[in-house]
Amino acid sequence: MKSWIPSAVLYQINLRSLAHREPRNAFEAAREKPLDESPLVYVSRNLRAIKQLGATVLYFMPPYPIGHAERKGIGSPYSIRDFKAIEPEYGTLEEMKALVRKAHSMGLKVIFDITPNHTSRDHVWIEQHPEY
Repeated sequence: MKSWIPSAVLYQINLRSLAHREPRNAFEAAREKPLDESPLVYVSRNLRAIKQLGATVLYFMPPYPIGHAERKGIGSPYSIRDFKAIEPEYGTLEEMKALVRKAHSMGLKVIFDITPNHTSRDHVWIEQHPEY
């Protein structure tokens, strides 16, 4: 086990909720406004505040694009289409890399939620290998 794990303080980041920021009630509707930047840039800009809360690790919920085949509603964040890409509504791969570099420069660790046994029906692996 890595020495930093027992004392880690995780700050969970759900980019999907930042991208969709739907108010749940009148109070939230009055105080919330859409982001004027990508969720990744927003998080990067707020890293100092996250660290001041005592966080030592950024824990990202799946930032990957989700599939469209047989999707119900907005789809599951675990119905991943490509493990090597970022969902476009969250920002770009370059923005994610910049965020990770900035977090590391501030002494923060970064981890991603990944479930390799969950993919979408239109995952790039399946398109490349239909025999799967």
